[in-house]
Amino acid sequence: MTNKLFSLIILSTLLAACQHTRPEDREAARALTQRGFERYAEGEHAQARSDYDRAITLDPFNSVAWNNRACLHIRERRLDAAIADMERALDLRDTDPHFHNNLGVALQLKGRLDQAILAYDRAILMDQEAANFFSNRGFAYHRRGDLEAALRDLDRAIQLRPEYTKAFYQRAHVRAQLGDDDGAESDFNRYGKLVISNDNGVEPATGPSVASRR
Repeated sequence: MTNKLFSLIILSTLLAACQHTRPEDREAARALTQRGFERYAEGEHAQARSDYDRAITLDPFNSVAWNNRACLHIRERRLDAAIADMERALDLRDTDPHFHNNLGVALQLKGRLDQAILAYDRAILMDQEAANFFSNRGFAYHRRGDLEAALRDLDRAIQLRPEYTKAFYQRAHVRAQLGDDDGAESDFNRYGKLVISNDNGVEPATGPSVASRR
């Protein structure tokens, strides 16, 4: 059975399930998803996962619950499960750029860099002002050895977010590999000053986006 056919079967199953989802179950699933988001923010990851599991059972059409559970899988490096959950979220709603970015994160951590870059491409096509999308794709390009492409994306990330600490750190390494020692030193210095002065710019380069509502 091909992956495409398998995805169609999953989607058909979800659609059929949604048709029989009671309104009160959908509302309960939304409430569980919101509580899961709050628990995730408080570091209560096991409890958050339980909420997302229950939300998906009640309403398998809740794309945010699939997305948020995928983020937990990513955090705990259950990457195959994360990819499966993100693909289901995108089957349900492929218009959210954060969903595409999150799929890219899972694929990148899995080492599937070409597919990760395609996912980031889709995210950026939908939102060209998200600095972390460019930083994530730049990191994927860097890992793939495409240094010029990585530099362009990191330049854009820093242009969008001038205090993006992680992007300066990444760009310093790219510049060093390109032989731009002065540029690398400048970026490392800027990174150090940002870390010392405040941590507002610190953002994991491969961090997924957990959503608070559907």
